[in-house]
Amino acid sequence: MSQTFLINLEHKVVIVTGSSSAIGAPTVVLFASLGSKVVVTGRNEDKVLNVSQQCEAVSPFKYKFEQKPN
Repeated sequence: MSQTFLINLEHKVVIVTGSSSAIGAPTVVLFASLGSKVVVTGRNEDKVLNVSQQCEAVSPFKYKFEQKPN
């Protein structure tokens, strides 16, 4: 299924807060599949890593995990 968008999101940086679960996870994976450089955020490290792997599966970009200091 082909998707057509009004703007080109390729190589744009997209930050989706809470992107490790609920509606944020599929949203950030969609942006990654469109060629955007995405920032995956969340409070649960395992969920963030899981969504990052999903993004890598549909995107030409690689993702790394960085923990924000308290």
